[in-house]
Amino acid sequence: MNGFIMKKTTVFYITALLFSLLSCTCENEEVDYTIKITSTNVSLLPSQSYNIGATSTKKITYTTENNFNATVSELGIITSGKVGSTNIILSNGVDSKTIKVTTYSTNLLYPDPVLTFGVSKSTIITKLGTPSYQESNGNYSSIRYDDATNTTDGTGYFFTDDKLTMVQTRVKSAYSSQLTSYLTDRFVPAGQIDGIFVFFNAIDAEKVTVGVGLQLYNSSYWNVTYSPSQVKLSTPIPKKGFF
Repeated sequence: MNGFIMKKTTVFYITALLFSLLSCTCENEEVDYTIKITSTNVSLLPSQSYNIGATSTKKITYTTENNFNATVSELGIITSGKVGSTNIILSNGVDSKTIKVTTYSTNLLYPDPVLTFGVSKSTIITKLGTPSYQESNGNYSSIRYDDATNTTDGTGYFFTDDKLTMVQTRVKSAYSSQLTSYLTDRFVPAGQIDGIFVFFNAIDAEKVTVGVGLQLYNSSYWNVTYSPSQVKLSTPIPKKGFF
């Protein structure tokens, strides 16, 4: 009988010891709060969606740095916006991850112009090469690059006091439907003013830096005029330019 009691007592102590050891291990084990994602770079066409599929032991919040290029839902579904790149930030309060989202377009009707307003003519020439045509008149000057794709009559850059103030591309009207798609892939339509279709490079008014005016030049051509946002409505868009 005593032997049975001793064996039973020994089993009890061993069980209690194992339980104690296991309890200590669980209490001392650190919880992994790492956010796990499968990709840090995503490329999408406009209006496409992508499920981030992130996992974490804590709730993840999702934010976008620029809703013009991409938005993200509270469930981590990215929806691409206009052409360009932005970052999606994931955070659970302990860890964070960044996913770069690039929205691109297959509509390459004409080369995207340089829209860094305020730069000098020499800066544009350094970037694009020798222009097809150039002229100057006092404080005003302009240069033009002909379009190798033959969809336009070229793109002109206009300068005042050697600072870029306006860019204009003349697109053949035979490409009207492609032109609409080209612009809406890259800019937000904002209505029509005095026969000019207006587009902006941001959704929020305070973030707009470029205004685009689309105006019919004649039955053969459209003028697409890019200007800094501060003059988009106060300065008339020239119909002829220097072409």
